[in-house]
Amino acid sequence: MSSEALWALGRGNGIVALAFMTLSVVLGIGVRSGRPLFTLPRFGIADVHRFVALAATLLVALHMGLLFMDPYAKLRLIDFV
Repeated sequence: MSSEALWALGRGNGIVALAFMTLSVVLGIGVRSGRPLFTLPRFGIADVHRFVALAATLLVALHMGLLFMDPYAKLRLIDFV
């Protein structure tokens, strides 16, 4: 894969991960409020919150992996720690 493709995938994946993390926080607040939102019952919001949080975690891990392989970023293992 070319370095331009890795750069674009890494940055784009980071933006999607940020959107998923934001949505996870909003849904978490909705779960704690105890009210149904968007015609979903409370347990439905909790299930969507869990799925979005897991997807956000996986997207962040993929983002870190893509940046580790990106020759433009030149990140080392210590940078992730």
